[in-house]
Amino acid sequence: KYMKISNSDTFDPITRNSGQACKTEEYEQDLGADKFPRYIRHVRCVNVGVDCKANEGTFSCKQTMIFKNILSKDNFLALKAEADQSSPAEFFDFWKKTEQQIGVGCECSKF
Repeated sequence: KYMKISNSDTFDPITRNSGQACKTEEYEQDLGADKFPRYIRHVRCVNVGVDCKANEGTFSCKQTMIFKNILSKDNFLALKAEADQSSPAEFFDFWKKTEQQIGVGCECSKF
């Protein structure tokens, strides 16, 4: 799981082979209160471009990315639902779908 809603939620642990050629590190990004989900976990490739197969020279570490849809709150627009005489008017936030690029790993691949 790469996304969470509140800061108190936890991410699923990532397990990797201890002898992998490409090193990675994890970090959490807070997208802000106007995004849903608010928190994203990224996996960053530490040694991008470094040879990862010493005997073959044409392999290097490359960042692996995915794109996920998130919701972004539009603070300038609110939709008003017309109410009848017996109930008050209701206001709703307007959200738009946007793509978020997420780093998910690092792979040794031929260039």
